[in-house]
Order: sequence, then C-alpha cells, then structure tokens
Amino acid sequence: MNSATPGSPATDALTLQLRRLRFDAATEADFRASYERRSIPARLTGIVLAILLIGTTPLYDERLLAAPAAFLRIERLLDFGVEIPALLLALIATAVPRFRGASAQVSMFAAVTVGLAVMVQRVMGLRYDFYLPHDLAVMPLSGVLILGRLRLAPLLPWVVIGLVAITWAQVFVIASPVAFYDSITEWMQVLLAFVAAYLIERSERESWYRGQLLEFRATHDPLTGLANRRRFDEELARLVSVAQQHQRSLALMIFDIDHFKVYNDTYGHPAGDECLRRIGQFLSGLPRGPQDFSARIGGEEFAAIWYDLPEPEAVRLAEHLRDGIEALGIPTIGDSPVVTASGGLAILRPPRPDQPGASITTRLLMAADSALYDAKRAGRRRLVLARVAGHDTAF
Repeated sequence: MNSATPGSPATDALTLQLRRLRFDAATEADFRASYERRSIPARLTGIVLAILLIGTTPLYDERLLAAPAAFLRIERLLDFGVEIPALLLALIATAVPRFRGASAQVSMFAAVTVGLAVMVQRVMGLRYDFYLPHDLAVMPLSGVLILGRLRLAPLLPWVVIGLVAITWAQVFVIASPVAFYDSITEWMQVLLAFVAAYLIERSERESWYRGQLLEFRATHDPLTGLANRRRFDEELARLVSVAQQHQRSLALMIFDIDHFKVYNDTYGHPAGDECLRRIGQFLSGLPRGPQDFSARIGGEEFAAIWYDLPEPEAVRLAEHLRDGIEALGIPTIGDSPVVTASGGLAILRPPRPDQPGASITTRLLMAADSALYDAKRAGRRRLVLARVAGHDTAF
C-alpha cells in the first residue's frame, strides 16, 4: 500500500477508485472482507426491525384501521408465509458465522421479496376497499440500501428489478388516477436512499483506506516497503510461539550491505537510498511460504525468516538471497565491483514447549547477530551459520 501526495497520479487514481466504489483487485478483496464483517451489526438491526414491524402490521391494521377480515387473511398469509420467512433466512445467514458468506445475497433477496409482497397486499387491499400507502412497497428497498450496509454495485440490479416490478403493478394493475404520480415519488424515495447508500459506502471506503494506510506506515519502512523493526519484532515473537506450539524449526538470517558507509560517502545519500530500495524490491520478489517474512531492521541491515525448513534448504535460500543481492549488479568501489552482502543464519531447532518464548527469541536474535559479525570478521561477502538449541543451553 503506497501513500500519495495531493495532485500525484497515485492520488488521482485513488480518487477515481473511491468515486467508482472499487479499489484495485487485491485492495478490493481486503476491503470487501472488512466491510462485510463491520456491516453485520447494522444489517442484523435492520432485519430484526423489519421482522418486528411486519409481525405487528396485521394487529394495528385490524385494531386501529379496521381492515376487512378477508384482506387480513391475505395479509397474514403474505406476512407470515412469505415476508417473515424470507427475513428469517436473512437473519440466519447474517447471525450464524458459518452462513455469513451468503448474508449479502440472502438479504437482497429478502428485501425484494418483502417489497413485492407488500405490493401484492396493496393490490388486494383495493379489491376489499382497504387502502395501503403506495410508498410501503418501496420501504424495504430503501431500508436495505441504508441499513443493509450492502455494497452498492451488486445491490443495485436487485433494487431496480424490484422497483420496476412495483412500478408495473402500480401503473398497469392498480391503474389509479394518481398511479403515475405515486410511481414517480417511489422512484424519488429510492433515488434518495441510493444517494445516501453511495455516500455511506464511499465514506466507509475512504475511512478504511486511511486506516490501512496508517497501519502500513506504522509497520513498514517507507524507503523499501518492507516491514520495519517494530513489525519484525512482533512477527518473530509470533513465529517463535508458533514453532514452539507445533514443534517446528525456524531459520533467521540477518544480513547487511558490505561497506555501505563507504558507498554512501562516495555516491551520496540519494544513491544509497536507491541501493536500499532495489534490495528491498529484490527481497519483496523472493518466493516464500505463508509464514516466511523479510524486513529492514536497521540502516543497511535486513532480516529474513523461514519457517519449518530443513537446514540444507534454509542454507540454500540464505545463500541464494546473498548471491541475489550481488547479482543486482549495483556498482561500487572497493574489493568488489558490485554491492555485496554478509549474513548470519541462525537455525532454531524445535523449541521445547516449557521454555519462555521471549528467551528463545532473544537467543535466536543473538545467534544470528553473532554469526553476522563472524562473517564480517572473516572478510565479508559470505554467510556464517549458527545453530540454536530449543532450550536454555549454549548455542
């Protein structure tokens, strides 16, 4: 995730994405997962409210509005046989974690079903000389736009289909003198709800993106885009705990750029920054497992972690990493015509569950650091291996 300055191409692209309610593919997938999780409370509130309102409708239609008995039978059939079952399905899909993947689709279906059922009640009410307000049919569509907290793009076709069906019944089935006017007001009501839903989702996207950006800046190095020291410390402690729990090995490589101060003094800090940036890009592009990790932990110091690898494979990857930096061909002066790296690789054998995790983490770091300094004392441009026992004994 990249930060952007006002007026830059990145900022213009982000503004366009917010306007269209769609990020790039990877960011969009993360947003949808987050948005769906955060939408659950509001959606549950809307569904429960709708069930309560629909469930009490026959009561006040009978007691307060004196609806004809024949109409009340039809109303109860639609309320308790169609609308509430559809809403209960949406409630289950939203409230039960294992079904939440279908919550959005089922909620859309429920809203359209309720709107059409209310329209049928309106048509039947006229046959029994009982008038239902015309805008009741579009209330579920307006409600799902605002309270449903559903993404607008997939919701819009459902709303249009429901609204077109309601308009058709209004104009051609009811065909009252004010049918056309009633349809216009219904479309206006849904349009206002649509604008509100658009603004809500856009605001949600912007707020989410800002939060992600702040988190990224707090845990990543702005120059290389790699994780920073804070994130590295957190991730290393977590992986040590996972390795301890599952009795797996862990490999930590700490390496830095040989004679980087000389490089900076010779070519200047902008060139030094570009050198570090290219190395960061190289590290980001390395194939890795789901638990593997790389970070910039100091000025010219980097780290890589490999989880549950046999020692020969960990050594091979560490050598490949060190050779890859040299293969970048960044020119320099001194013993080598190109920039090189020295590294210390510490292999943690499966740690015993009864050992303090912080102690294991400290010993692993100390072993990798010590191996790095051994590599430097031995002439640089090399890798030194250290093995760490999974208990409080010497390395």
